[in-house]
This record gives sequence, structure tokens and C-alpha cells, in this order.
Amino acid sequence: MLQTNELINTDEKNLWTGSPKFWPFLFNKTFSLFVFVLGWIIAFILIVYFQDKTVFAKPELIKSILPWLAPSFGFIIIFLILNIIYTAIVFFFTKYTITDKKVIIQKGIISKKVIMLDFDKITNSEVQVGLFDRLCGGTTGSILISTPTSIVYVNRRMRNNPYWLVSIPKPFEVYKVFREGANNKTTGV
Repeated sequence: MLQTNELINTDEKNLWTGSPKFWPFLFNKTFSLFVFVLGWIIAFILIVYFQDKTVFAKPELIKSILPWLAPSFGFIIIFLILNIIYTAIVFFFTKYTITDKKVIIQKGIISKKVIMLDFDKITNSEVQVGLFDRLCGGTTGSILISTPTSIVYVNRRMRNNPYWLVSIPKPFEVYKVFREGANNKTTGV
């Protein structure tokens, strides 16, 4: 991970530097996959049950299904565990910085990715406090930042794909710092 002072010019002032909180970050990044896996398992059980409603009453049928069922579910569970481990590793390599001129997002495990968003290029920003942020104590949230380059076209339709400062502690206080930096940059103060 690059040091923050390597990314900031000498005439810039660092207003805030931080990292995401672990549990909300992990839940935000892995929940959809967990729901998909759980839904897949439930759907499979329902299909087996409705084909022969006595299947769970016959241990010999369950024993005949398990040899080909176990590798499938084992693969899915291993994939889910690897995703959780990957997300946990990504957490340790994610860092956010707000200066009086730009927002810096650092992430990446093998290849380092640094995104610098100049305040004069930012078109919109908002704060979101999601379900997992509330479940994990309500002290975290995310800041979404839109720029002209965050708008992409998919199937001839415009779609905004904002940059995220995910699961940051005290998001409304950080957003105030962000707005101060943006106002100073746009007003030239």
C-alpha cells in the first residue's frame, strides 16, 4: 500500500484518512453470494422433495443421493469460504484519503489501484447507511461519488457506476469533511 504522503502534493492538506470497518465491509461484499448459495441449496432440496415426498423418510435414498450431491455442495461452500477470505484480505488493502483538492481511493492485493477524484470533476455525492451498517452498530456507512467517468453505457442505456468509500466509520462526519474540501476547491478559498 502506498503511503498517503506519497500521493499528496506539497500544496495539499490532508483532511481525513481512514479505512473501512471490517464486519460491515465483509457483509456488504459477501451477502449477495451467501444468499445465492443458500437459495441454490433450498431450491435443490425442494426439487428433490417434490419429486418424491418420501425421500427424506428413506435413509437409503438419502445415502444414494449423497455421493453425487456432496461434491456439488462442497464446491459451493468452498467457493463461498474463498470469497469471504478474499474479501477479508481486500479489506486490509483498502484505504481512503480526502484532501482539500481530491479524494484518493487505494485498493488492490497483487496490483495496486489508486483512484484520484479531483473535486472539480465530481458531479454528485451522497451518503448511504445500509442494512448491514445498521446491524453492525449503525456507526458506519458509505459515500458514493459520481464523476463524468463513472457513467457507463450498457446496452445503449446510461448507467451511473459511482465510486464508493465503503463502510467508513462516522460517514456523516466524513461527508462534512468531504463537502468542506469540495467547497474550498470550487470557491478557491
